[in-house]
Amino acid sequence: KEKGFDIAVENIQQWTEVNPNFKIFFMGEESKIYLNRFTKELSNSIFLPQSFNTQNFYKSVDLVLFLSTAPEGTPLVVLEALSFDVGVIAFPIKGVIEILGNDYPLYIKRSEDVIDKLKLYYSDKINLDKLRLIHKSICLKNNFTQMLKNIDEAYKSFLVK
Repeated sequence: KEKGFDIAVENIQQWTEVNPNFKIFFMGEESKIYLNRFTKELSNSIFLPQSFNTQNFYKSVDLVLFLSTAPEGTPLVVLEALSFDVGVIAFPIKGVIEILGNDYPLYIKRSEDVIDKLKLYYSDKINLDKLRLIHKSICLKNNFTQMLKNIDEAYKSFLVK
């Protein structure tokens, strides 16, 4: 529940109405275990394996829904999304605020707000150029790109071949 899987299950149909090409990707083994019972609701969902090519993934998506409601240390998903200039809809929780700041335009206060932020993101009401500048500024300030390369290289070195 803390990871926001229930929010996805309850709202995915409504989200696809905002964008008919909408696909939801779930990351992590715990998502597959939790969500196995919802195959009908999640028919247009994809479960990513524990190891996948992050660069290819983020180059093929335009938005990340980070729906965790539990305080996070440093949520790598948010860092990765920003480094590839992908928008992030998220709750302003500890860990996320430290990365995105207090005024990030795609924050949600309640799970019901996701649909409004999706509509905003896919409309002409949000200035995507300004959002890109925010992402770039955050990345430059924290040098996320290099940090993520280092993390990715370290992770790959632990994989059994």
